[in-house]
This record gives sequence, C-alpha cells and structure tokens, in this order.
Amino acid sequence: MSRVMIAGPQRHSCGYCKSGESVSFGIEAHSLTPAHYQALVDRGWRRCGTYVYKPTMWETCCPQYTIRLRAKDFKPSRAQKRCRRRFEKVTEPSAGAAADGGGAGGGGGAPNAEEAEALAAALQAPLE
Repeated sequence: MSRVMIAGPQRHSCGYCKSGESVSFGIEAHSLTPAHYQALVDRGWRRCGTYVYKPTMWETCCPQYTIRLRAKDFKPSRAQKRCRRRFEKVTEPSAGAAADGGGAGGGGGAPNAEEAEALAAALQAPLE
C-alpha cells in the first residue's frame, strides 16, 4: 500500500540556470509500491528522496524532458565516444589517473556494470 501526502504546487529557484523559477507539483511519499512508482515515472514524475514531483513544463524556466533507454542495449556513437573522452580529460584529477583508466576512485570514466545495476535497483526500490 502506498501512503503519500500532497505537497501541491511548488515554486523555487531553478537548480539549473540559477536565475529563473522552477515550478512543479509534488507529493511526499511516505511509502510507495514499485507499481505506483513506475506508473508515476511513466507519466513524467521524478523523485528526490521521498519528495516526488512533476515539473510544470509550461511554467518552468528550464523544462526537464525525460529520456529513457535500455542501458544494456546502448551503443555510443563515435561522436558520443569522442565527447566522453573530452569530458574525461577535463574531469580527471591527474594525468596518472587517466593513464590507468580511472579505476575505483579515479574521478572519471563511466560507472562499471555493478554500479549501474546498483543505481537501477535503488531507483526502482519503493520509498519507505
């Protein structure tokens, strides 16, 4: 059984551009079944901890569009690989970390399969 409390419409400073106003409708989820959470996600809702919200696209300064893909089937294009390499060069803490591939705690690189699975499980877990 899901238990939620309506928070209603919320206006706050934008977390993306810092100069505009973000508008959303939210609920505080004390508990949420996986089926209810999935139904909300499928309709464009997002969550931050126990706060579940749906951005009001026509009122917010920086609309947030959901893009879903099957991570296991994703194959980056050459341009995406090139972009990732450039990003990793900028974000690597030192040349030594870049030479050994980043590794655990290296500060760059893509998450490994275990990290990706743990993240996916955490996002699908019911809120308590």
